[in-house]
Amino acid sequence: MKNGFVLAIESASNVCSIAISQVDNVLLEYSISVPNSHDEFLAEFVNRGMKDLGLAPQDILALAVSSGPGSFTGLRIGSAFAKGFCFDGKIKLVPVPTLFALAYNSREVAKCLSKRIVSVMHSHKNLFFYQFFDLNLQPMNEVSFLSQNEIEEICSETDFIVGIGADSFNVGTKINTFNTISASLIAKAGWKLLDEGKFVSPEDFVPSYYLEFQPKAKSK
Repeated sequence: MKNGFVLAIESASNVCSIAISQVDNVLLEYSISVPNSHDEFLAEFVNRGMKDLGLAPQDILALAVSSGPGSFTGLRIGSAFAKGFCFDGKIKLVPVPTLFALAYNSREVAKCLSKRIVSVMHSHKNLFFYQFFDLNLQPMNEVSFLSQNEIEEICSETDFIVGIGADSFNVGTKINTFNTISASLIAKAGWKLLDEGKFVSPEDFVPSYYLEFQPKAKSK
């Protein structure tokens, strides 16, 4: 598994980001934080990254893609690109759950603090996706969806809260470094999942949207 490269895509948030790594060494990352920009920049970033490293598609061992929860449109665009890139089955497609990637990135600090990890991702208004992980990165609940106040009620000061919007929580330990998601996190978590054989065929991959698409009302 260590002789190829992993191309990683993060499209679950407002960030459009790609990274290329070898094992857990991220060689490059391109990212832009502009809402609804995935369709415009994703393919361009991938082409640029591969060109800058002198890579051809046959050099890519696997494509790791954020699989949700997150932005419905972003996940759909990332999924479509991943399925097309891996369509012939030669490149493995590795779905990376967004909340797992956040937990995986924070695992070493969590172990030092001896704290349970609470991965959160802001959805809209005061509502968040969340999931608890133990120090071995085993999920302690299914991905769930509650208001910030409701999540705070089931957390404690001994929890390590990470992810998008974590800084707004009034409980637990928060560190700004762990409050964002990017393709480099997807790449590192993707290598772990790839090593565990957790890849899927392109035709079977469907992002985990968790919520039905809700179009935004037009402002008057």
